[in-house]
Amino acid sequence: HSFPTRRSSDLDLVISGRLTKKPELRSTTKTNVCQFSLAVDNGKVDENGKHGADFIECVCFGKTAENLCKYQDKGSTIELKGRIQVDKYTNNEGKNVFRTLVYVEMINYIGKPQTNENGVIKGQNNANENNPFEEMGNKVANDDYPLPF
Repeated sequence: HSFPTRRSSDLDLVISGRLTKKPELRSTTKTNVCQFSLAVDNGKVDENGKHGADFIECVCFGKTAENLCKYQDKGSTIELKGRIQVDKYTNNEGKNVFRTLVYVEMINYIGKPQTNENGVIKGQNNANENNPFEEMGNKVANDDYPLPF
């Protein structure tokens, strides 16, 4: 038997950003799971020149989860393909809680965290660092066409 091909929907997405902390692997009776947060530049810059970010909650399973936890660290840049799903559950107080997650289907590893000369991840314990995306490549003049990142 063959399964029908899953059709693309408006809830499918591809995003890239930096891991907000070292991913941790959890095991269930059926598979391995890794839940993580991805900091994605939202294109906003405050009056101090600090770039804003949105924090996207994600979850992956199986070998994808194992490899993410094994090979990536806080600050690593990844690109992922997944789908947005809203989960609903009842909390201890009997109230319905809705939670939006990205269920990851595929991850591309783009870059390791940037470190200073002491091996400390840039942005960690450094309040003077305004732009975590500053050293990602050559500067691009965007006078006529502002870039979304």
